[in-house]
Amino acid sequence: MTELRVPRPGDRIGGYIVERELGRGAVSIVVLAREPSGDGRVALRLINQRTYWTTDEAGWASLEERVRAVATVAHPNLVRVHGCGRWRGWTFVAMEYVAGRSLGDWLVGHEHEPDWRRATGLFVGVAEGLAAAHDRGLLHCDLDLGVVLVTDDGDAKLRGLDVGEPPAGASAQLFGAWRTTSPERILGQAFDHRSDQFGLCALLWYALFGQWPFAAPSVLTVFGAS
Repeated sequence: MTELRVPRPGDRIGGYIVERELGRGAVSIVVLAREPSGDGRVALRLINQRTYWTTDEAGWASLEERVRAVATVAHPNLVRVHGCGRWRGWTFVAMEYVAGRSLGDWLVGHEHEPDWRRATGLFVGVAEGLAAAHDRGLLHCDLDLGVVLVTDDGDAKLRGLDVGEPPAGASAQLFGAWRTTSPERILGQAFDHRSDQFGLCALLWYALFGQWPFAAPSVLTVFGAS
C-alpha cells in the first residue's frame, strides 16, 4: 500500500492554498492554509482514512455529518469549524486558525510561576465552550493538554470537537487521552456529557497540581484498576 502524500506548500485543498505544516498527531496532520484571495487563513486538519477508527464508507459519512453539525456551533471558547471534504485519501476539516499554544506548552512556560487564579480562569472559559457543545448534543471524548489552546491574547479555546466522538462503525472503544477518560468509557459502558466533565476536571487537576489525579504508567494499568 502506497503512503499518502503529505500536503505541501502551494497545494490546493478544498479551495484553500497550503502555506506550511503546523503539527502532526497519531492519525492527522495540521497545516496552515489561506483563502485564494489572501484575506483569511484557516487551519486544515487532514485525517488519514487508513489509520482512523474505520475505513468503512458509512463511518466516514457519519464523521463528515458530525463535522457539519459542529460547524453550526459558535462560541468564543470553541475553535470554529467551517466544513470538511476529501483530498488524495485524506479527510480534511477546515477550522479557525488560532495564534497561540497548547495548554501543555502554556503550563511548561508557567511552571515557575504557578497562578491558580489564571489557570482556573482559563478553565471557566473551556467549560462554557464545552457546555455550549453539550447543549447541541455534541460530546468531545478526547480531552487532553493538546486540545485546549491558549491564545496570544490570553483566552482559552477548545478544539477537537470535529472528530472527538467516535463515528458510527468505530471499532475502538477507547481512543486518545486515556488519562482523562472516564471509568464508564474505559469499561465500554454507556456514557454522556458527564464523561467530558470528568475529563475536564482531570485536566484542571493537572493544571493546578502538575500531576494527574490517578497515577498510572499506561492505559493497561488503568484497565486493570477499573
